[in-house]
Amino acid sequence: MTLLEALLFSAGYNAAVVALGCAGFGLAAGALGCFVLLRGRALIADAAAHATLPGVAGAFILAALAGWEVRSLPLLLVGAATTAAVAVLLV
Repeated sequence: MTLLEALLFSAGYNAAVVALGCAGFGLAAGALGCFVLLRGRALIADAAAHATLPGVAGAFILAALAGWEVRSLPLLLVGAATTAAVAVLLV
């Protein structure tokens, strides 16, 4: 499959769905990013988004040390929300 086939949607149904999905996501993310930047909230969104990973990892480690279920979604979400809130307050 060549790049030209994928761009012209002649590579098959799955390739067309993926290409259209990526294009739609790119348009939506670009438009939303412009509004966030114009309102001056870009740094807050970046800080919250990047701070969730250490929260998930910390909650996972603490759950493993305490002997709890490490795949508990509510526990991991609480860890992510906690570190995201701390990051937003620090910014």
